[in-house]
Amino acid sequence: WYSLLPGPGYEFFSINPYTGLITTTSHLDREKHQQFILTVEARDSGAQPLSATAKVMCFVLDDNDNPPEFMQSWFQVSLPENLPPGVIHTVQASDPDLGENGTLHYSVLGGDYNGRFVIDSLTGAVSITQVLDREETQNFTLTLQAQDSGPGPLSSTTQLHLVLLDENDNVPLFSREIYHASISEGLSAGVEVLHLSAFDPDEGPNGVVTYSLTENSSN
Repeated sequence: WYSLLPGPGYEFFSINPYTGLITTTSHLDREKHQQFILTVEARDSGAQPLSATAKVMCFVLDDNDNPPEFMQSWFQVSLPENLPPGVIHTVQASDPDLGENGTLHYSVLGGDYNGRFVIDSLTGAVSITQVLDREETQNFTLTLQAQDSGPGPLSSTTQLHLVLLDENDNVPLFSREIYHASISEGLSAGVEVLHLSAFDPDEGPNGVVTYSLTENSSN
C-alpha cells in the first residue's frame, strides 16, 4: 500500500494506494511554490506490516501566465522646455515568470508626436529626440507598453503625462513695427495720442509686458 505522509504541500497531491501513481489535486502556481518534497510510504499487507519511505522531489516548471505589471498605471513628469535631447524619465515593469517568459521589452504605443520620443526597449528609459517648445505644445501623453518574450507574449500599458514648464524664451512683439501719430500743436498734457500693444507668449510673469520710453526717444 502506498500513502503520502503529511508534510509541507502534500495536500496538493494524492497517490493511488495500489499503483503508487502520484497526481495533483489542484492547480500549481510556480510563483507561489517552486518545488515540493513529498514523503511516500510503501507498506506491505503482512500480519506485522513492514514499511519503507522514499522522498519525491517535484519541480514546478514555469508557464507564461503572468503579464508584466508597471509600478503605476500612469506617471506625470514636469520638465522645463528647451531641454537638449536625452533621457527624461525611466519606467519599469516587473514579471514574476522565469526566463523569456519574464524578459520584458518596452515600446511607445501612442502619443509619439512626430518622432519626438523614443524608449529604450530594454531599460524603459524615455528620451526626447528634439527640443520641446511649450509655446507650441504644452503637454504630451505617451502610452507605453511592456511585453514579455514568452510564447503567446503578454503585455500591459501605462501612460506617461509630460508637462512642459515655461522658460522666458520669447521677446515681446508689438502689433506693428512702426506706429504713426499726428499731434496737434499746443495739445494739453495727459491727452492720449496713441495706444500701443505688445504680446509675449510666455507664461505668468514671463509673459507680463510693461512699457517705457527709451533714452533715445525724441523730445
